[in-house]
Amino acid sequence: LEQQARIEGTGMSTHQEMDLNEIREIMKARGLTQADLANQVGLSSTVISEVLAGKYKGDAEAVHAKILAVMAALEAREAAPGKGEFVLTGVAREIHAVLKTVVSLEGIGVLFGPSRIGKTMALRACLRLEFPNAIYLQITDGSRTPAPLYTALVAQLGRRRLKMHGIPNTFTWLVHQLRDSHRLILIDEAENLNRAAVNGLRQLHDETGCPLVLAGRPPLMRKLQETREDARIGGSLLGRISI
Repeated sequence: LEQQARIEGTGMSTHQEMDLNEIREIMKARGLTQADLANQVGLSSTVISEVLAGKYKGDAEAVHAKILAVMAALEAREAAPGKGEFVLTGVAREIHAVLKTVVSLEGIGVLFGPSRIGKTMALRACLRLEFPNAIYLQITDGSRTPAPLYTALVAQLGRRRLKMHGIPNTFTWLVHQLRDSHRLILIDEAENLNRAAVNGLRQLHDETGCPLVLAGRPPLMRKLQETREDARIGGSLLGRISI
C-alpha cells in the first residue's frame, strides 16, 4: 500500500516507476552522477534531475526508454569487447581522430575525401561504437535547404512533426532540445547543402554548444571556401573550424 501510494502521489504508472528504479540502479552500479548520465544520453542535466525526481512534465516514458536503450547499448559493447570491434586503419583512423577532437573541443570539424574510400561506413561504425547518442544525417536534394534540413533533424530527435510551423520556430525547438546536451551532430554528404543551410548549422552549433562535423566529397571544402564571399558565413564558420 505504501508503494502504491508513492506511485499514485508522483502520477507515475507502475511500469514507469520500475523503469526509474532500474535507471537509479544502473547509475549506482556505474558510479554515474546526474551530469554523467545527461552527457551519456544527450539530455540536459535539468531534464535528468526532473526525471529522477519524478517531476518531469514531458513524456517521461519516452525519456526512460531513451536512457535505458543507451545504457543497454553501452553495456552490450563493454560485455563483448572482442566482438564487432571496429579496427581503426587508414581512413577510419583519421575519421575517428577528427570525431574525438571535435567532441573534445566541442567545436566544428570538416571531413572530406573522394568517393568509394569508405567514409560513410567508417563514420557510421565510429558513431555506433563510440558515439551512440550522436545525431547522424545524410543530406539529399530534399534536405539541402534550411526548412527540410531542420525538419530532418527534428525527426532524428524522435518527433515526426511539430505543432508550430516555420523555420524560426523549428530552429528554436531544436535549440531548446539540444542546448547543453553535448551531442555530436554529424552531417554526411554536406557538399549538397546550400549556403543558408550551412549558416543554419553554424548557428545551431553556436546556440547549443553541440560539436558539429560536416563530411563529404572534395566539393564540400570548395563550397566552404567560396562562402568567404558571404559575410554571414565566411568569417563565422571557416575561421572557427577546429580540424
